[in-house]
Amino acid sequence: MKNRLVVLLLSLTLVMSLVIAGCPAPAPPEVAELEKEVAAERAKVAAEKARVAELEEEIAGMVPAPEVYKWRQQRYYGPAYDHLYEWFKDDIETLSDGRLQIEIFRGAEIVPNDMLLEAVSDGTLEVGVGFGAYWPGLVDVGIIESGLATTWGSLGEALWFWYEKGFIDLVQEAYAEHNVLYICPEFGSDYELLTKVPVHSLDDMKGLKIRATAAVAAILEKFDIPTVYLPPEELYLALATGTIDGLIYGGAFDYKQLKLHEVATYYTKVLLLKPGYVDNHLVNMDAWNTLPEDLQRILEMGCFEVAREFHVFAETGNYEVVGEELFTITSLPPEDGARLVAAAQEVWDEEAAKSPRCAKAIEMLREMAKSLGRL
Repeated sequence: MKNRLVVLLLSLTLVMSLVIAGCPAPAPPEVAELEKEVAAERAKVAAEKARVAELEEEIAGMVPAPEVYKWRQQRYYGPAYDHLYEWFKDDIETLSDGRLQIEIFRGAEIVPNDMLLEAVSDGTLEVGVGFGAYWPGLVDVGIIESGLATTWGSLGEALWFWYEKGFIDLVQEAYAEHNVLYICPEFGSDYELLTKVPVHSLDDMKGLKIRATAAVAAILEKFDIPTVYLPPEELYLALATGTIDGLIYGGAFDYKQLKLHEVATYYTKVLLLKPGYVDNHLVNMDAWNTLPEDLQRILEMGCFEVAREFHVFAETGNYEVVGEELFTITSLPPEDGARLVAAAQEVWDEEAAKSPRCAKAIEMLREMAKSLGRL
């Protein structure tokens, strides 16, 4: 051991001398041996890494690629809300790591809007965004669901009825009978009258033909106001050609997006409901049951989020469009509001008579109205 130390010291001295002299120094025998050992160990590590990589490839080959679900969704409204549904589509695809991909279609691009429920029911569409008053003959609570006149006066009241009173359970039960999962409601904004001539009272409407869904038509018919139903994509032409004299479809923002201000400019607040319409997010039950639980939660969360954004966007849009003064805005007088409330009670009774489920829903509405001092 002592001799080895002497040799090593002499070697180091020689190396230092050569470095000082500017000459390359040969490695001591012990250093060269250690370098060989290190090189050998590095080679072993590289070989092990290569083997691990091979094993990982083998394991990856044994695990099947995750299934990708490619679905289609149609909503009943048009391009004004494209950005919301592009976000909806992209967010779901991102959160699902590409396993759930939804192609988005606007109103009537695949099926007519009033056929959305049937399209989701039979699997033509996996997802739909519709309006219950379009199919009152199929879903007994469809008219109540879409927003029965004078049922609520704010978003808070509407949410209380749906979730605290339990109306959502009745709606989901009704849609399940059609092989459809009702995910959530989507609350809109204003729901007012647009006409080609000024309207200052219910009596002024008697000579006009008004486009309305079944929910609103049931009220207007109590005042001998003629109504007809037309899908949104036909409204502009119908107004322009005089097929209809006015409509109740949405708020100022909706009417501007459909360019209806070009053919009708009289906007009358009829005080029927606020929020004035309730859309729905529907999923084919068979398709839903094929999804893993994590994708079900992602889709459900996406529907709730886009519904929330829809309401905010519609509310903001109405406020901004009213400020643009595209329309002449008036309101029905208070006495007409009272007449509408009275007529609504008759309609509530008619809806209650449709089925035990409808009767339960109307009972819940009346309980809420009494607690708010409305009845």
